Amino acid sequence: MDEGPYILLYPDCSEVVNVPGTERPFVFEDCNQSDCPKHKLEDVVVSTNLANIVISDTEDTLPEYNVTKSTYYREEVNITLPDVIAKLSHHIDHGRVSRFNIARSNVWDGAVRGFKRATYSETCDMLVRFTDDAGVFEDGIDTGGPRREFLTLLMNHLKDRPIFDGPTGQRYLVYNANALREDEYFLAGKMIAVSVVHGGSGPHFLSEDLVLYLAGQPSFNATVNDVTEEEIKKALQEVGKA
Repeated sequence: MDEGPYILLYPDCSEVVNVPGTERPFVFEDCNQSDCPKHKLEDVVVSTNLANIVISDTEDTLPEYNVTKSTYYREEVNITLPDVIAKLSHHIDHGRVSRFNIARSNVWDGAVRGFKRATYSETCDMLVRFTDDAGVFEDGIDTGGPRREFLTLLMNHLKDRPIFDGPTGQRYLVYNANALREDEYFLAGKMIAVSVVHGGSGPHFLSEDLVLYLAGQPSFNATVNDVTEEEIKKALQEVGKA
């Protein structure tokens, strides 16, 4: 390889400096030598997603290894969703708390204020106290019960927000301009993640197809009957009959 320069890039376009798994500086020309095994190149990215190895030249192949400009490597990782949740919950610092003062008559507003508070951190434990309409705190110490009750109530309120539509247990995300301006989509995602990781209720109101898609399923298995917009649903039905 007399021409160049040749640069090996990670998928984020940062340059490969060292041979993966070693402290030895990476020199592209060394890949022709027997001391640069192919499996080291394949270990550049360890991910459940596809990763590109990009060569900054127009040459289609490299001698010996036949690596094209858009070669993909995949490593299958056997990990379940409960494993992910357990790993995330392990990082909760039970020595610090994020406080939530929740009025039972207005759970949603209290939750929004709590999650948007500058001092809030999802890595802190949650300390929840309920109040009545007069603002008087209920008796008792949060040893887990009030937190779980709050997260269950929160999921019940979340399902009725305008960013979701569809029948009970089969709701999908829909576009809502006001919610987008208020960053409610991001907030809803944070609420769901916090509820699941902190031992609360999950978003059981969501469509199974949507949940599987978010968990990595490559495509939807939804039908026309899942469409809630009547005009669009009617048009799709007419197309199906054509």
